[in-house]
This record gives sequence, C-alpha cells and structure tokens, in this order.
Amino acid sequence: MLKFTDIKAAVEAAGQRKQQLGLEVGEARKLKAQLTKECKLLKADYERKHSELARGAEMRDRLEQQLVMYTQQLNQARIC
Repeated sequence: MLKFTDIKAAVEAAGQRKQQLGLEVGEARKLKAQLTKECKLLKADYERKHSELARGAEMRDRLEQQLVMYTQQLNQARIC
C-alpha cells in the first residue's frame, strides 16, 4: 500500500509538472511569435531607412557633380 501511494504521488507530481511545462511552452510560443513579428517589422524599417539613405547619398553625389560642372563653367566664363 505504501508503494502504491508513493507511485500515485509521483504520477500526480509528474502530471502537474507536465501541465506546468505545457503552460511554459505555450507562453514561450506566444513570446516567440511576438518577437518574430517585431523582428520582421524592425527589418522592414531598417531596409526602408537604408534605401532612403542610399537615395540621399545618390542625390548628394549628383548635386556635387553638378556643382563641379557649374564651377568649371563659371571659371571658364571668367577667363573669357
């Protein structure tokens, strides 16, 4: 009878532990889904900002080229 009660207590403890672990797994899955969603949003935001930065750099390069060209034209006009 003593062995039976020990086994019964162990089975109940294992059941409770299984239930607790199931809840923890569920919470971990929810957290993972939330973090995955946040990661995707952050990656998209990073890509958007990176492309804006690249466009700004391209625009700056074009304007610098125009400035050099206009400066050369101005210097040629002064010489004449």
